[in-house]
Amino acid sequence: MLGADGRTLYFGNITGRLYAFDVNTLTVRWYRDMGAAIKGFVWEDGTGRLYFSTANAVWRVKDNFNDTGLVDSTDNVRSIVDWQRAVTGASMPLLLPNAVYVGSSSDFLLHEIALDNSIQKTLALDSTAVGDVSTDDGTSVYVSTGAGTLYKIPIPLP
Repeated sequence: MLGADGRTLYFGNITGRLYAFDVNTLTVRWYRDMGAAIKGFVWEDGTGRLYFSTANAVWRVKDNFNDTGLVDSTDNVRSIVDWQRAVTGASMPLLLPNAVYVGSSSDFLLHEIALDNSIQKTLALDSTAVGDVSTDDGTSVYVSTGAGTLYKIPIPLP
């Protein structure tokens, strides 16, 4: 995903590496090994906080880099893990203004994680794997399950 600065592209790969790529200079600004394949999109919230999933967790990482160097004085700290929420079998997440939504193929729940990681709601659907989450208007989310059912669920989760 292109960041709010209009020049940093954030993405991950199957080896578990998270990248910040400068589209103007065509160079890697930084990368970080996350230890597991990154699923789907890396979302940026407009403040340099990145949200993404690996197989068993949802993450928030802060981009700690600016044009004059690192925001942090420690030269090797270009990104900082703000939080990590365990979600076994996590799907690709969906970032909305008040929460991150992610399905699980292991606990069969739709997870709603507050952006500060303080509150989490879950919703059981049909006791099968819950897939990737999407929205068309930000007032509800769509999610499919292993049973072949597509759900439209109002948010925040009931």
